Amino acid sequence: MNYINRISFNPWDYTLYQIIDGGFVLKIVFSEGVYKVDIERYFLFTANGIITPLDAEYMKALSENIRCDYARFQLREITKGQFQTGFVIVDKDNDSV
Repeated sequence: MNYINRISFNPWDYTLYQIIDGGFVLKIVFSEGVYKVDIERYFLFTANGIITPLDAEYMKALSENIRCDYARFQLREITKGQFQTGFVIVDKDNDSV
């Protein structure tokens, strides 16, 4: 998977990357634990999985939905290593948000 570019971001919230096949990788910052350590998690979406990628309010709402209902989106999660190397498997039949 080759990343085309970063197309949308909100600092300390999310960064959205568009990939060569038209899909997206959404990096979301989570604050976890007693000391509220910030960690990054990566979620894979097909081209149809994110309806309005350039709408900042939509993306903020989507990132907040993922934080609040992580279990619903957990199957979309990829590792940082998969993101960096581009090694992921896309399930195009299961891409509803």
